[in-house]
Amino acid sequence: MKKLLVGLLALLFGFASMNCYGGFVATKKLYSWNGSVGNKWVNTIVMWVMVIIPVYGVAFAVDWIVLNTLEFWTGSNPLAMKAGESETQLVKMENKEYKVTATPNQFEIREVKADKLGEAVYLQYLPQESAWYVKANGQMVKVSDSAGLSAESVRLFHPDGKSVEVKL
Repeated sequence: MKKLLVGLLALLFGFASMNCYGGFVATKKLYSWNGSVGNKWVNTIVMWVMVIIPVYGVAFAVDWIVLNTLEFWTGSNPLAMKAGESETQLVKMENKEYKVTATPNQFEIREVKADKLGEAVYLQYLPQESAWYVKANGQMVKVSDSAGLSAESVRLFHPDGKSVEVKL
């Protein structure tokens, strides 16, 4: 009976992963989160704990068996935002309400006033530059980038063009 069960599981995993190299989005998101929790020592300790527990193993298995198979057969991964997809939320801050619409590499932000939407301000990420820009009134202004910096740093730009490196 054990041999039959092991054989069926091997067959299932074989069919599930056949010609199915997906984006491993859950594993990448976990890895990205792990890289943001602290300095290199904290990140390493958290990584080892998550390998031992085995959080990374479970994330990889879910990616490999479920999410990548779904992505292969349906063309979409439930964890990855693709071109044409969007998500909208209303955000309240300092007695004002904003409509924030996220699309791949961009956020559109509009103030909601008496059921009318104000002018749009966009935050746009340009992956080729590893940089975020603010787009408003037909102008694009760079607000941050991480090109040439360590994984724990980001460069923020002041309106006057000066920049400051910030350790995350």
